[in-house]
Amino acid sequence: MRRRVCAEIGAFCASMEKHMKKILLALTLCLALCFSLLGCGGKKTGADYLFDSLDNLTASMQNKGVEKLAKNLNGGMEISIGAADLGSLVSVIGDGAAGLPTLTDAKLSYLVREDKQAIGLGVTMNDKAYALQAVTDGTDIAFVTDMLSKNYGITVAELQTLLGDALPADLFSAFDMAKVSLDTKAMEKSVDAMKRTMREKVTFTLTENDGSVTVGFMLTPENTADVLAAFAEETGSDAVVPYLLTALGLSDAAEMSADADLRTELQGALTDAGFKANFTAEITKKGTTLVALNGDITTTDESVTVSVTPVENGLCYSVVQADMQVDTTVVIKDGLYSVEAKTTSNDVTGTSKMEFADGKGTFSVDAKTGAADLFSYAIDLTYTLTDKTLDMQVVSAHAGGKDFDLTGTGVTLHIGGEFTMPEMPAEYTSVADFGEAEWQAVVTDLLTKNPELLTLLMGMMQ
Repeated sequence: MRRRVCAEIGAFCASMEKHMKKILLALTLCLALCFSLLGCGGKKTGADYLFDSLDNLTASMQNKGVEKLAKNLNGGMEISIGAADLGSLVSVIGDGAAGLPTLTDAKLSYLVREDKQAIGLGVTMNDKAYALQAVTDGTDIAFVTDMLSKNYGITVAELQTLLGDALPADLFSAFDMAKVSLDTKAMEKSVDAMKRTMREKVTFTLTENDGSVTVGFMLTPENTADVLAAFAEETGSDAVVPYLLTALGLSDAAEMSADADLRTELQGALTDAGFKANFTAEITKKGTTLVALNGDITTTDESVTVSVTPVENGLCYSVVQADMQVDTTVVIKDGLYSVEAKTTSNDVTGTSKMEFADGKGTFSVDAKTGAADLFSYAIDLTYTLTDKTLDMQVVSAHAGGKDFDLTGTGVTLHIGGEFTMPEMPAEYTSVADFGEAEWQAVVTDLLTKNPELLTLLMGMMQ
């Protein structure tokens, strides 16, 4: 029985990893290409009805607090998770705290602004602070710390070569895509470019019904390449296209030369994959309200079915691909932000939920195989939202059938736009060709400059 359950969990997770990026991109193509209307006069066309209805749908999903925070990120953002008392956290969730030094002010952070990104790790151990940051400008990665006598680093290309399949192919392009999305004004211009191109290159059909209309349109390799190229060129980021192609499952095509014609390469990749998509939308004439949007997206290897229906202050969308179905409900209004997703794959059903309302929040995920529980996890928190920051404080957790009181651990999550971005060092020692001797020298340097670490390690091993 245990072996069967483990196999089902493994199959479920593998299926999720295989399909989720394509599912999310299908939704992006379905929704992001079409949001809001570019002004037009005269008789309404199919495009007018579609864009108007989607614009009205998004207008019904507004959280002024979140919108103000997004605007004040100013193209940069810090996401950090911390624990004021790490030892207390370890003791609460297990028996591994014995023999550990005093660990406080632990923090893991991700920073992004303009042309730089950084991942930082810090902790205070027995009243002494230790910190390490990995900083990248997209070309180089430098490891910056006072714990060593000099800085070390590696180029992004060298790291990708060294790690191979162990490093997600679209990791750095995903980071850059996140950076691009933070520039709200630039993103608006990029989306406008997509919409203009869609109006020019995509054919919309319009069928008059009693009290409603039906709008149809098709995405082909040719017009999809036009739309995506318009978006990428407006962003000015070389990482956008590889990210989109990899998300589509076209990682082989994501390696384009710097002098390649963007539109031609995109069309070729989409054509080779056998990409096509057909959408239909039912929209009321009065109020231009979306009733339902349905689409079929196919490649040579796979097929995805998408459906979107409005709910009060939100929408529900369903995605079906092979043996997996994902049904998601999103509700956004002042004082409430809620996302709930149900994923079914073969005999395994997983449910995840995130909800913020009235200063309290919940994250939960659980899975079942048939009627049997596989796992269940939940985190309860409080939060404070301002125009510049979102700060969350974890108060309790549920895992493995047990409840944990975390109020004394100081576990927090912070999102904000005010932070200090570490500088890229003028030079660093490359670790690309390091062997055992070189790495041993790094360890020796670390222990020589921080002798208390050796003492701590020896004490923990006794």
